[in-house]
Amino acid sequence: MATILAGEVYDALRAANVPDETARKGAEAIGEVITDVRLLKWMVATNIAFSVTLLGAIGGIYLLIFNLMARLPR
Repeated sequence: MATILAGEVYDALRAANVPDETARKGAEAIGEVITDVRLLKWMVATNIAFSVTLLGAIGGIYLLIFNLMARLPR
């Protein structure tokens, strides 16, 4: 995917009469940015999944303790 977009950027830069070497470097830079953004999206999604799991576990433990305490004699 990043290679296809980098190729499209290269073609667009060449169509805009940008020198070949500059267009190639620009397309490579775009490819690196796309790869970095993809990695960051994966990291954020993983962090959210772990956070939701952790909050669910803490909520479950809280409810378990609350139910146990409610059953104790007063």
